Amino acid sequence: RLWLSIGQHMTATGKYGHPQAVMKHQHIVAVGMSSGVVLLQVPAAAPAGSAGSAQQSQPLPIIAALGEPKPSVAGGRPDGVTALAFNLVGDWLMVGFANGGLQLWDTQQ
Repeated sequence: RLWLSIGQHMTATGKYGHPQAVMKHQHIVAVGMSSGVVLLQVPAAAPAGSAGSAQQSQPLPIIAALGEPKPSVAGGRPDGVTALAFNLVGDWLMVGFANGGLQLWDTQQ
């Protein structure tokens, strides 16, 4: 279900390119795209009072796009995401790009 919702998001938007790096921390999944964007999927909070209901379906995860698609470089390819790493707690995500750049994201915001 997790990959299905990420796949639907990528297909629906199309502007993010294709996945190049994946990193998971507990229930958070980050997918680095060829456009330089990171798709971050976090579980949605369950509605109040639904903790004991086994028949109620889980809420859909929330997907956020970190960053904006980067323009293509001289070779026709954007500086895509090549590496992802969470800190031990999972509240920071380090992103590495094909051009050697790094970017640090706060996953709690």
